[in-house]
Amino acid sequence: LEAADIAAERVRIRRLAEMGLPAAEAVGLELTAPLSTHEAVLAGMLIPPVLARQGEMLTVHHMRNDVPIRLLARALEDGVSGQRIKARSETTGTVMEVELIARHAGRLVPPEGLAETDRSALPR
Repeated sequence: LEAADIAAERVRIRRLAEMGLPAAEAVGLELTAPLSTHEAVLAGMLIPPVLARQGEMLTVHHMRNDVPIRLLARALEDGVSGQRIKARSETTGTVMEVELIARHAGRLVPPEGLAETDRSALPR
């Protein structure tokens, strides 16, 4: 949903569960089903947008010795904003964990136990 898709209206409700969401909370989310005109948007009707689907290409960002690096990887699972998914480097075939930050883009999650300064174990 975009801000232009939403209009505030006064409606009569029978139950508290029918109370709609504020527009600011609905913007950026996706509807689970089409709405009819003047239908209230309820929390249960919205889901976070999928930023990566299995098989799609991702740009993975990470820092190595204070140098920004981008690499191409293929998503091994679907994911939404902030979710960590597995992806395979197109260059090396290495499987890595990626935190999704935008459509087809993510940030490399360092493996457990890897010190922030030890970047040698990260994909090149």
